[in-house]
Amino acid sequence: MTCRHIYHQWLIDTLAAQSLTGAIEGGDWALDTVTSPPVRDFNVTMILRKDIGLSESQRAVDTAGFSDQYARKAA
Repeated sequence: MTCRHIYHQWLIDTLAAQSLTGAIEGGDWALDTVTSPPVRDFNVTMILRKDIGLSESQRAVDTAGFSDQYARKAA
């Protein structure tokens, strides 16, 4: 599931218990077979940030030992 906001919400739905006896043909509908409405749950996300001070010139320079300074500092 992808988070798109700081306050993330979703619904949790519960299903009614199964009956092993089955319904009686032609029987009346009963209110106890209705499930409860879905419950809304939430989570607050934490946004993390990592600043990297690196110019395009520093990225373009061919360095010994690693191929990209940005990738090295971002790790």
